[in-house]
Amino acid sequence: QTCALPISSGTNTVDVVNGVATFDNIILKGKTGDYTFTFSHSGGYTSVTSDAVTLNPGAAVLLKIDQQPSRARSGIAFGTNVIVRAYDAGDNVATGSSATVTLTPSTGATFTGTNTSDGVASHALLSGSYTFSGLVLNGAAASYPFDATSTGLTPATSTSIRLDNVATFGTVAVSDLTNATASASVDVTGNDSVSTTALEFEWST
Repeated sequence: QTCALPISSGTNTVDVVNGVATFDNIILKGKTGDYTFTFSHSGGYTSVTSDAVTLNPGAAVLLKIDQQPSRARSGIAFGTNVIVRAYDAGDNVATGSSATVTLTPSTGATFTGTNTSDGVASHALLSGSYTFSGLVLNGAAASYPFDATSTGLTPATSTSIRLDNVATFGTVAVSDLTNATASASVDVTGNDSVSTTALEFEWST
């Protein structure tokens, strides 16, 4: 006769020896929380259910970039902070991880600002997570992804961040206005090296 324990990984059916069924090498994976096991017997005995087993986060296996900006301006800190977390095999935040994470932008760009050195940003995770604030992306106007890496963990790559250079605008002299005693609207085109934007300002005496 056999006794079965339905489970996704590990031994799930064993022989009954002297009235005892021993299950070993059982691995429980999934979201953190409480789980119970149901034991059934091929001889038709009544099934039994275990007490609740609390599943806690496991060891970190991979990194995820859970928050990032989609656009930035060269030399100016991100308006949206970058959040990196470590996850276990069950897709839970690995709260026990204090691994050091390094953010490296793609070729042609560098990071400066808080927690940066030599063009990259780096910091240890705190309970499996860290928020990189005060980051500045520098480079020519283009789109740049960045990598989040840590020894022993599967790395993560961000979506591309569009980097704009600070716009420069032309000037309009008073002599260019046909009526210097009344307010006038003048269209000026600014170029942020990626696209042009029509701006309107009002001048008056």
